[in-house]
Amino acid sequence: MFNHLKLENISLKNNKKILLYNLNIEIVEKEKIAVIGPTGAGKTLFLNLLCFGLRPSEGKIFINTENFWKKNNFFQNQVRKYFYLIPQVPDMPNRQRVMSALHASYINKWSLLKVIASLFFPFKKKSIELVLKELGLFEKIDETIENLSGGQKQAISLARIFLSQPEIMILDEPLSAVDPNRSNFLLKKILEYQKKTMATIVCSLHQPDIAKKYFTRIIGINNGKIVYDGTSKKLSQTQQEKIYKGK
Repeated sequence: MFNHLKLENISLKNNKKILLYNLNIEIVEKEKIAVIGPTGAGKTLFLNLLCFGLRPSEGKIFINTENFWKKNNFFQNQVRKYFYLIPQVPDMPNRQRVMSALHASYINKWSLLKVIASLFFPFKKKSIELVLKELGLFEKIDETIENLSGGQKQAISLARIFLSQPEIMILDEPLSAVDPNRSNFLLKKILEYQKKTMATIVCSLHQPDIAKKYFTRIIGINNGKIVYDGTSKKLSQTQQEKIYKGK
């Protein structure tokens, strides 16, 4: 069970270039966190560090009280099951049907035999149909991914996270390909799910106004550094400009 995540003096380098610098941050269960900053600031790298998709060049990451990167593979694989990352560009094969794409939400919980059987017998069809109805995409259940719009693909990615029921949801720009009206609808669905399951959510956004409206904590990143970490209510216009302009 997830209780606490701590990054201690974390840096990420590529050859000699520093991509993320001296990150010190703590995240506790049930938090609603928005990550904001300009394009190229390091938001995506930061999210991948949080879910252990990247190993830091320096520093330690503690999950509850354990130093994650010092533990064995079994421990690491078990911990990763707490997390679900939705990337900015949905990672679904173009020729895959929506039903199959959503069945993939359960892979880390099933045995290999059940995963193979699910290709022929959709065990979770009713749950999948219910989520698609909630997202207004039920008619797309038999479509292939390649026939969906960018916004529909992102919605299917969100359906995956709702079905997977992780303890920590990590979302990388989930609204980037969605029009404003649809953005509000999807964001409300995300937060409804969070409220129902009490999951922790960390979501990167390009819209600071949305971040301030819907999230209780904001982390601002610029040039690979955390330049703001505080409540959304206390984020001033001056601090917001510092996040985006680096001044």
